Amino acid sequence: MKDYIFEWQKNFKESDAKIDSILDKHTELSNDELDQIAKRETKIAYEKINCLDCANCCKSAPTNLEPHEIKKIASYLGISKKNFESQYLINDFDGQQILNKIPCPFLNDDNTCKIYEVRPQTCSSYPHTDKKGFRKLGNYHKKNLSFCPITYFVVSEMFKKIKSV
Repeated sequence: MKDYIFEWQKNFKESDAKIDSILDKHTELSNDELDQIAKRETKIAYEKINCLDCANCCKSAPTNLEPHEIKKIASYLGISKKNFESQYLINDFDGQQILNKIPCPFLNDDNTCKIYEVRPQTCSSYPHTDKKGFRKLGNYHKKNLSFCPITYFVVSEMFKKIKSV
């Protein structure tokens, strides 16, 4: 598992060209076909890579929270919503509420999550490579290449498969 993380650390910068090729040059694949390939490769990636070996998303990227998630997490922590907001959140430039610290204040030393059972949807579905609309989310995936070995694996494997089509 850690071999894939090492490969990602060494090679992720080369993936910009791969994702551009997947998104731009292979328009003969429908969005649905591309989504199916991405979903399949994401499943394989999760079988090969343990997120707890990395947790770079929690160490590097801010997380936005929806109002219902704020309430749920505050309740889970046993504090008021207002206290949670003042202690853990700021408003970003779009007015969304995001965690005020990086790395995530809920990340344990062993890369587990203190609020795993009630973690935000953004966290539970990260890196979103298996979600519908892979092509539409291309710039998002491109950004995630520098954070996430799962994204790197998915893009690399998709590139190999699509290149042979």
